[in-house]
Amino acid sequence: MSWQPLGYYNFFRLVVSAVFCALANSGVLLKPLGAQNPQLFTITSNLYLVVGVFAFLLLWLRRPTFLTQAVTLLFIDVIAIIMIMHSSGGTGSGVGILLVIIIAASGLLLPRQLTLLVTAFATLGLLAEQVRWWFLGDIQPEDFTRAGVLGFALFATATISFEFARRARASANLAATRGTELRNLARLNEEIIQRMQTG
Repeated sequence: MSWQPLGYYNFFRLVVSAVFCALANSGVLLKPLGAQNPQLFTITSNLYLVVGVFAFLLLWLRRPTFLTQAVTLLFIDVIAIIMIMHSSGGTGSGVGILLVIIIAASGLLLPRQLTLLVTAFATLGLLAEQVRWWFLGDIQPEDFTRAGVLGFALFATATISFEFARRARASANLAATRGTELRNLARLNEEIIQRMQTG
């Protein structure tokens, strides 16, 4: 696995967490961000920024392993976004769209089984968030519909992004193989020419 794509995704995480953190600590929240629970929004945003910075240190050290870093951080991303979504009023806040980006990244970074694991975790998190609103008695029928549609979108995104990554890797491997074959052919041609010249 290449570390470079993980670095790009870490940068995305850092930008998102920095924006949330800046909004949380500025005292000027853009509705619906933090509308239901400003304290939870602020705490989660601050911790998420710390994770974003720490992720770059791990990337620089390249420890733990690529898969361990990627899976752990993707799980943290899912938890953070669901917490921020909950503090902002649930699926109707629009924050959940960030989960689609997270799942797309998992499809590009991880093997199929781990991608589906992260996707299932995110979907269960969405359902748990809806159940909590239901127990609080503050939920509309369309909220479950939105959660279901978003869950379906997550699995669709996981499938598409993984297939895209698989084809990209296959193309890269094919290009590398052909490059090696061309270099070998060039060496063979040089040897033939040299033998012809030396008689």
